[in-house]
Amino acid sequence: MAPAFLHFPGIWPSSRARLYSEQYKGVKTVPRRNRSMLPQAGAALDRFKYEIANELNIPTNLIQGDYWGNLSSAQCGAVGGHMVRRMIEAAERSLIEGTLQGVRAGFQAGLAQAGITSPQNVSGAQPNVGGGRTQ
Repeated sequence: MAPAFLHFPGIWPSSRARLYSEQYKGVKTVPRRNRSMLPQAGAALDRFKYEIANELNIPTNLIQGDYWGNLSSAQCGAVGGHMVRRMIEAAERSLIEGTLQGVRAGFQAGLAQAGITSPQNVSGAQPNVGGGRTQ
């Protein structure tokens, strides 16, 4: 929904602002913060940022402290995009590993319920491919 002042083009800006504030009076907003939940995460993200910049052959000598303004927005965006991509891949791997551990635990619990003490280590066993009897 468009703000109310957009529907009244003849009203002066101060009146438009007043209409807008009256329309949304009582609406609570969530304060935004650009801080890490963990203090250690900020340092790790900074190291990660420089690692990605080096991999993308972005000249890190232009970065002065925390100021990345000497780089183009395309370069900074590429670093941020690659960081997000890597973090998503890491989260997916973590979910897959957790799921596999749960499946293994459920499988072992099912074997225990069935009275099978533990699965045999069959990693070195040879399959009976020929269909004949084994000795």
